[in-house]
Amino acid sequence: MACDCIALLDAKLVEHNTRIKLPLIITPDLPVLPMIETEQVESGMGKKRAIGLFATYCPFCGDKLSEVQR
Repeated sequence: MACDCIALLDAKLVEHNTRIKLPLIITPDLPVLPMIETEQVESGMGKKRAIGLFATYCPFCGDKLSEVQR
């Protein structure tokens, strides 16, 4: 079972009108994991596009994540 750090942090962030961003995943067999936002360094023709990274371990407590419950 995954930790509940994200739910606890979301509860604390309510007073700041904020929550942790979780991506929308269309494929039902993929787990919902927190996404680490990235940005593209160089743009233009022939440049590779930025990719998203998904945390498989909780960035707050280090527990292995199987799925995040919101």
